[in-house]
Amino acid sequence: MSENPFRKTPFPDFKDLDKLSVQQAGEEIEQLREAIEYHNHKYYIDNDPVVSDRAYDELFQRLQKLENKFPRFDSDISPTRKVGAPPIDELKKRKHRASMLSLNSSEKKEEVSGFVKFIKDYTKSGSPEFMLEPKFDGLSVEIVYENGYF
Repeated sequence: MSENPFRKTPFPDFKDLDKLSVQQAGEEIEQLREAIEYHNHKYYIDNDPVVSDRAYDELFQRLQKLENKFPRFDSDISPTRKVGAPPIDELKKRKHRASMLSLNSSEKKEEVSGFVKFIKDYTKSGSPEFMLEPKFDGLSVEIVYENGYF
């Protein structure tokens, strides 16, 4: 098998979905799944990503589009059906007081509006409050202060 072109940037240009044969789509799906799993391992396990978040998102979104257009390649083990990576054993596990939700990767106003609607429906709140903070990749933490104490 030749080297996967989606393991490092620059990635090859994607063909128009409508111009792909079923065989070409299947091959690209297989390459994308393998590359995304590789990038997940580099990011989550090795803590040594080899592509930018934006490049990763490009691969992931392309895979989602291909899987939607070519449902015959549907797979329960696709990276599009997984969230993150297994927890690291060295970290203690704690139950959060409330769900920690994320906006995912959004660059369009409609996506942000959709997230706000989801939160309103999820929390059954007409006016939820949001806290925006810088993103620290690869780590989620909830810090609770009660009566001024950590």
